[in-house]
Amino acid sequence: MSVLELNKDNYEATIGSDKVTVLDCYAQWCNPCKMLLPIFHRLADEYADKINFVSCDVDEQQEIAAKCEIQGVPTLVVFKNGEELKRKSGFQNEAQLREWLQEYL
Repeated sequence: MSVLELNKDNYEATIGSDKVTVLDCYAQWCNPCKMLLPIFHRLADEYADKINFVSCDVDEQQEIAAKCEIQGVPTLVVFKNGEELKRKSGFQNEAQLREWLQEYL
């Protein structure tokens, strides 16, 4: 599987990577998150050579959610070298996500 589940043990190495990393912050009870999941996985498979795709269940990883200042789900955050480059909250369809990620391809 090309999407890594983020946790406190792999957070620093993953977010600190010099490769662009897209973090999907979600919750199991969130319907828009469930709708986003297959799109996120499709893009992860397609762009695996250029972008790292990781996900984080905000209920299970509250420390990470707080560190990333997640206010709602789903929220996507782009990192490189530990620095946040941009974020987007709410459901995004596949075309919107492709356009949003275009500058990193």
